[in-house]
Amino acid sequence: NFMSSSSHPKFLYTHTGPSHSQNSGKCRTNETILFETRLIQSNTEMKKDIEAIESNNPDALIIINGDHGPYLTGNCTTLSKNNFMLKEKVSKLDLQDRYGTFLAIKWPESLEILDEKITVLQDIFPAIFATLLKDKSILSEIQISTNTVDEHITSGVTVKNGIIFGGTDDGLPLY
Repeated sequence: NFMSSSSHPKFLYTHTGPSHSQNSGKCRTNETILFETRLIQSNTEMKKDIEAIESNNPDALIIINGDHGPYLTGNCTTLSKNNFMLKEKVSKLDLQDRYGTFLAIKWPESLEILDEKITVLQDIFPAIFATLLKDKSILSEIQISTNTVDEHITSGVTVKNGIIFGGTDDGLPLY
């Protein structure tokens, strides 16, 4: 039981949240308002989850992250769907809308954090493992490239080491 006391560590994974647009390939007129409503509900749920965790284990390591953006620009889905957007027209905002996400980590005060330079979500676990095991070498051993690999989502525009390749903002940083 998640709420019961235990001397053993517990790991909880849940996949909830505001989700993205409805992926029909056409934005509804109230798409952003619908997303905002889901986001408010998700934030309320998340706050209750955090309160429950902290009331049972104030020294818990808590990670909250999204796995993608809301898909609210362009056609509200992958920009390649039905050849919606030419590569040359994809903007920085379109990329941020699909790849941008959030990350919050509440580290226990008892830990010395070994890596605060998390660039992509895949950096989270190397940072956590290095910190928990007090072994910074893990960071170089299991961190991955920061390059996008799915060109379908953004009509062929990619991001490599934080720089946009293609589209209207070619050569600019993503953030």
